[in-house]
Amino acid sequence: MNAAALMTEFAWRFRYPGDLASVSHDDAARAIEIAARVLTDVSDAVPANCRMQ
Repeated sequence: MNAAALMTEFAWRFRYPGDLASVSHDDAARAIEIAARVLTDVSDAVPANCRMQ
């Protein structure tokens, strides 16, 4: 979850096009990897009978 905390900035800083802030390709790729890992971890924590099919 420590890595996921880095995603907080992505929730607001780069939300709207045309803002002055920009993200590097490497940072964007890292954020995508973290998000995928969080999704997997959360999905794995949900009991199988509660998952959407």
